[in-house]
Amino acid sequence: MEITKTIQFNAELRTDENDFNTVYVRFIGSVSNDGTYTVDYYIQDGQNSVFVEHSKDFRQAWQDFNNRIWEEADALIEQNAKIAEESNSTPNK
Repeated sequence: MEITKTIQFNAELRTDENDFNTVYVRFIGSVSNDGTYTVDYYIQDGQNSVFVEHSKDFRQAWQDFNNRIWEEADALIEQNAKIAEESNSTPNK
């Protein structure tokens, strides 16, 4: 059995940042330990008209969310490359 580590990300987009009852979109994302990432979003039931009304806010938030996850993925890929490089340059004993 192989156990892998995954980093999870979640965010909510609200019409009123101080009111949890105004959520109209939920973002989810993850990054696996090899830097593979997934992102998705869900429009809350009955919130399509709110989503359309706030589409500009959504686009900015979606871009910000993706950028955050890509930053994490890039960091893991870089870290894994350094580890691989170090293990290849270490002489076997």
